[in-house]
Amino acid sequence: PDTVRFVVVTLVVVGHFVESFAQPGDAVDAFLTSTWALRVPLLVVTAGYFSSAALPTERSVRRMLQSVVLVYVIFDVAQRVQILALTGDLNRELARPVFGMWFLASLVTWRVLLPYLVRVRWFGAIAVLASLGVGFAGGIGYAMSLSRTIVFLPFFLLGWWVRERGLRALLVTARVRWAAAMVLAGGLAAGVLARDAVSLRLLRGAQAYEYAERLEMLGWRAASLGVGAAMVLAVLSLVPRRRVPLVTWLGSGSMYSYLLHQPIHRQTFHAGLASHVTTPGGVVLLAVGAVALSAALASAPVRALTRPLVQPRWAWWWRDAAPSRGRDAS
Repeated sequence: PDTVRFVVVTLVVVGHFVESFAQPGDAVDAFLTSTWALRVPLLVVTAGYFSSAALPTERSVRRMLQSVVLVYVIFDVAQRVQILALTGDLNRELARPVFGMWFLASLVTWRVLLPYLVRVRWFGAIAVLASLGVGFAGGIGYAMSLSRTIVFLPFFLLGWWVRERGLRALLVTARVRWAAAMVLAGGLAAGVLARDAVSLRLLRGAQAYEYAERLEMLGWRAASLGVGAAMVLAVLSLVPRRRVPLVTWLGSGSMYSYLLHQPIHRQTFHAGLASHVTTPGGVVLLAVGAVALSAALASAPVRALTRPLVQPRWAWWWRDAAPSRGRDAS
């Protein structure tokens, strides 16, 4: 799984850096559309894979508050300060996560809901119906990443289910891997062919369907859920289970790459990076640089320097003990 995490976070970093250069139907647009399932859905599936459906305890609540909620607050506030310093504009939409932070906002909700959802009959079908139906709710959007939380909930549950049922072992048989290779190739090809028909806006899952095209967009979302799930399972089948030198170790620091590349992306583009990338070759070099950046941000020196922010261990954050409820409590 750590190997998968490095692959998916690196693809996310590359996507963030090159998406500014995408034009409808061009090669960058084709790359973003065809690899969409290997970025957002796979990222969400890996999060589900590492999540527990056990009912919450004081220890698990503390762990989530420290590893997700506190980290979200740190980086959301830091990036708002950065935006203010760069533009002089204070983003007052506090309920709307800053660029890239939607994932942590959604992760909190997914982990809170998981122990209860999986105790409900047909929880997978319910999640899929909610994902399809939320597009009709115009009032649900960017606020606290609610729309994305619902849209990508099936992938989070899929990740948990793969681990819970031990399906990873079944996915790595030789016959399944041959099928997975064909599924992955077919999914990538389908993404290229569909780049003119399906919009990245729909795939991002943050907004409602366009009223005039709501049934068509419903169909595309259903297709994206199916193709995305198939491609994610194909990747889990093809990525080696054994440790891959360096890559697996870098994957253990994937959250560093995910969080730290965001302010770097904003700073470099504010400094005029886009004006220096004027050719297809320049975009390719930028993508290669993004891969190198992802690896560098997961390196040991960067982890040591930024660990108090990415993996905070703030003892003062906690009360000494939870309040007790004795017999005299009323």
